Amino acid sequence: MLDEYEPYWFLHEQLEKEGIIVESIVPSKRRPNLYFRLACPQRGVFVISLYYHGCEKAILESYITRDQFSAMLEENKHILDLAYVQLNIPRTFGFLDKIFP
Repeated sequence: MLDEYEPYWFLHEQLEKEGIIVESIVPSKRRPNLYFRLACPQRGVFVISLYYHGCEKAILESYITRDQFSAMLEENKHILDLAYVQLNIPRTFGFLDKIFP
């Protein structure tokens, strides 16, 4: 499947600074080796993948739609739990919306 937009890569630290990652169970010494791939394979569908440096396969991959984000916001949910990290839903949605208009 081709991405509608080119994917973006971010370090764990970058997403923490942006306030997107609000909690992480990843040990701090391993965080510099974690990369997030944010993709939009089709309009309104986002893929958040987590990679460890040196591994070709994603540790986790989560598909979430614009409608799902909107529903979570309407339900006043603020945290998206992705096993290793918890993301701030309003900031994550705003960030994805900005890079994938």
